[in-house]
Amino acid sequence: MGDIKKQIIEDLDKIDKQVQGIHVQVDDALSAAQVLQTTVASYSEEIKKLKEDVIKQIEETEALSKKQDEEDVFYSQVKSDFKSSSDALEAVRPQTNSLLEIGKRTSTEVAQLDRDIEALLNKMKKLKDKITNTSPEETFEDGAVRFKEIKEEAERMRIDERIEYLRKINRSRVNEMVYMRDYELKEFAANTKHLTRILDLLPLLNHQRCFYSGKNIEGNRRRKKRSLDDNSTVDDASLDLPPLELGTTSVLSLL
Repeated sequence: MGDIKKQIIEDLDKIDKQVQGIHVQVDDALSAAQVLQTTVASYSEEIKKLKEDVIKQIEETEALSKKQDEEDVFYSQVKSDFKSSSDALEAVRPQTNSLLEIGKRTSTEVAQLDRDIEALLNKMKKLKDKITNTSPEETFEDGAVRFKEIKEEAERMRIDERIEYLRKINRSRVNEMVYMRDYELKEFAANTKHLTRILDLLPLLNHQRCFYSGKNIEGNRRRKKRSLDDNSTVDDASLDLPPLELGTTSVLSLL
């Protein structure tokens, strides 16, 4: 009987130790569960923030996509205007080159006129010297002969005809320069200003980095229409004036 009692006590001690061990394990598990709950709560806050950030990013992406569509539409519109302006510039380019050639040729002819005038002045000086340098010892016959020579020299030089020719060619050059200043150069400047404005309005070609809305970028329609009307008026005025013909004959050819 004593052995059974002793065995029962030993078994109860073992059970008590096992129960205490289970309590310790339960306490450890409870502590771990509390730590896990705290971690899950912090993760929940972070997940909530991430969800909010994702929603915000989606909204921004949709807004950027909308702006991108608007920019594509605007770029397609401006592209056609730019092409037409480029065509207009190419059409004006031959006229500009011809103006430059006229300017160079006019400069050369003006220099030639200066040389011709200088030659005329030298010959007129020689005539003056012949008239003023009269010797007292010469007779009336010598003076008559010298006057006849001077008259023949003047007729041979055709001074009046040369001076009139110089006036005509100078008037032609003045009219050419006025025409260039009032019409051709102003038209070229207007086209250049128009192209510069269009280039300023063009968006960046990299669509991934260009998201501005482009609202009101084309300016007031009334002002734009008035600018186009002014340009058309300048073009009409340019077409009304015929090109001036340049004189190519040098004054020295009359000598």
